[in-house]
Amino acid sequence: INVPFVESLKGLLSGFRMPGEGQKVDRMMEKFGEKFNKDNPETFGNSECIYLLSYATIMLQTTIHNP
Repeated sequence: INVPFVESLKGLLSGFRMPGEGQKVDRMMEKFGEKFNKDNPETFGNSECIYLLSYATIMLQTTIHNP
C-alpha cells in the first residue's frame, strides 16, 4: 500500500473523534503501528517505533491545540 506515515495517520483520524481516555488512545495507536508496519515494513523497521511516533504526534497536537 505504501502510503506515507503522515497521510496514513491523517486518514485514520479523519473518520472519527479521538476518545479522551489515554488508554484508548494508546491502544488505537498501538494497532495503527502494527497495521502500518504490516503494510510498509521497510519504512520504520518495527511497529513499536511507529506506535511511539504516532502516540507522540497525537500528544503534541493535543498540547498545541488545547488550552
